[in-house]
Amino acid sequence: MKPFKFTLQAVRTLRLRKEHEAMEEYARALLERARLNEQLQAMEQALSLGRWEWQQRVIAGCTAAELIHGQLHCRELALKHSHGLALTKEAERRSEEALQSMMLARQEREVVDKFFERQRATYDRALTRAEQKFLDELAHRRLDGSLAQAAEALPST
Repeated sequence: MKPFKFTLQAVRTLRLRKEHEAMEEYARALLERARLNEQLQAMEQALSLGRWEWQQRVIAGCTAAELIHGQLHCRELALKHSHGLALTKEAERRSEEALQSMMLARQEREVVDKFFERQRATYDRALTRAEQKFLDELAHRRLDGSLAQAAEALPST
């Protein structure tokens, strides 16, 4: 019998490659999201520290110029924080899209895998039938040969 050959092997290879690429893209998106989350936390800490320092200057008494300078600094930190927050939300959206893309690629690969499994099972059943047929023929020949030998060994009358 011919060796097993999957008729959609090229499609299977493409689907596996697509799934692998989608997994890599998802991993990159997760790393980017984690990096941006860390940056956002650092910005939040800097903003909190800037506001605390500004309040301490106000409490201790400072000039109007120092007060305005502190406010501008806090405003700049707040703008950086809001920009970082927007970047983090965008990274979250991209990671969700990458996850959906990965799940779709996995489903597409699983469809081809199921077809592969069905085709392989059909081949295995045919192979088992062919082997059984061969064994039955051998047993039948052996039986016929044994009967012929027995017939020759019988005395002629």
